[in-house]
Order: sequence, then structure tokens, then C-alpha cells
Amino acid sequence: MKKKYLLKHQIIFFLISILFCLYLLGPNYINPLNQTWLYNGDLSIYQLGWKFFRADEWQFPLGKNPNYGIYLGGSIVFSDSIPILAFIFKIFKNFIPNTFQYFSFWILICIYLQIYLAYKIIFYYSQNTFYSFISSLFFIISTIFIHRSGIHLSLMGHWLILLYFFISISEKLDNKENKKKYLILFSCLIHLYFTIILIIIYLIETLLKLKFNLKYIIKNLLYNSVFFISLILLMYVTGYF
Repeated sequence: MKKKYLLKHQIIFFLISILFCLYLLGPNYINPLNQTWLYNGDLSIYQLGWKFFRADEWQFPLGKNPNYGIYLGGSIVFSDSIPILAFIFKIFKNFIPNTFQYFSFWILICIYLQIYLAYKIIFYYSQNTFYSFISSLFFIISTIFIHRSGIHLSLMGHWLILLYFFISISEKLDNKENKKKYLILFSCLIHLYFTIILIIIYLIETLLKLKFNLKYIIKNLLYNSVFFISLILLMYVTGYF
């Protein structure tokens, strides 16, 4: 019964996400084969970065985009082209049309995860379905969220922050600390801003839990050192350096 109830909510949230995406983009621009709306202002940087990256061969670092930019070329991470999606769709570049763009898909996913995770977090504290549903709507009509949808598309990933807090409060998840670290690692494949935000939240949490015990402090430092080295290596492979 609970699974059917959850599925019903997910369908409702997905329908709301489609409607809100149509409101933001319009019926023509939601089409992944329509790229005409991506040739104005900052939006052109994202699509051109993807098009140059798609046309090039795979290189190392994986995000290397030498034909886009000046002097020494650039990287897919610096054109704000949402690296994780650029990597995924580059694999299928021979099977997708030349006019393909994944940004309308990204906007839809961001809206859905924004409202769904907001609902889950609010429901955890309120245990009230109607209140949680109405409250979650405020997360997609947030002026900051809507403003990003027209300028900095990669920064619509506010759901990354919500997911971090959802992991913290979830009673069903095991190894929460590791999952938070995986999320931080994943965030650098979307935008470094989110990585920095999540690291700050993680460090504050760590300090609040800190026990003034020498063995505990050393263990914590070693544990987090491995994580930060992994983050730097992932950033290197992605093309940040």
C-alpha cells in the first residue's frame, strides 16, 4: 500500500514538473531537438561548449575540450555544460541528432528532484501529506531557483543540497557518511559551487560531532584525507586542472 501511495505522489510531482518546465521554457523549447533558445547570452556558452566537446575525440582528462576556448583550450567544466550529462551523451553521440541539447531535460529533472526531495524532508518533520505538498511547491517557485533557470542552468541543481539533508535525516539509509561523500564527489560533475557548499556543510557537521579525543581526531583526519584526495583526483580526471 505504501509503495502505491509513494508511486502516486511521484507521478503527481512528475506531472507538476512537466507543467512547470513548460511554463519556464514553453512548448517549443522543451523539445530536446530544439537548440534555438540556447544561442542568447550566457546560454550560448553552455550549448557551444557541449557541441565542441561532442565533436572532439575522447581525451585525457576526460573533460578536455581543446577546440573550445583560446590559447590552451578549455574544459567542459568551465563552459558550465553540466559535465556528467556531457559525458553520458557524448558516449551516444553517433546515435543522437546534431541539434540535440540536454538542457531542457536537465531543467525538468531539477524541478522534479527539487519538489520531490523538499516534500520528503518536510513530511519527515510534519507527517502531514497536505502540508508537505503545499510547502514543497514553494521550493520550485523560489525566486533564486527560477532566476537560475534563465541564466545559469547548471546552478539549478539545488536538489543536491536538499539530497544532502535528506540523507542526514533518513532513518532507512546505512553508511550515511559515505553517501554524503559520494554526493559531494558527484556534485563536482555538475558544478563546483555545489561542491564547495556541500563541503562547508559537511565540515560544520564534522566539527559539531568532534570529540576531543586524540585517537578520534587522528582517525577522523585520516578518514577525511582519503575523501579529499579522491575528490581532487576526480576533479583532475574531469578536467578541472
